[in-house]
Amino acid sequence: MTKLKLPAVCNRAATEILRDDLVDAVGSEAMDGPYPVDAGEVEQMSHAALQLLVSAAKTGPGVQIDPASDAFRNAVKLAGLGHVFWEASET
Repeated sequence: MTKLKLPAVCNRAATEILRDDLVDAVGSEAMDGPYPVDAGEVEQMSHAALQLLVSAAKTGPGVQIDPASDAFRNAVKLAGLGHVFWEASET
């Protein structure tokens, strides 16, 4: 299984590129667990990109974010979405 690597700047343009990969991955019958997403190099995260990841997290087997940069974690925390991606002890 391939890990999806998020770009440093996850803006609307990046979201449009990532969308097809995520739709294919989380909709795949071959998925036997969450789709791995590497957010380790994210420096900026838009609401559109967060919305896309939340949708993927709640579809099929979901997503597993690992690693996650401080900027990604901060964006998730500011949006109040930590519970979508991590256990309460990790947020």
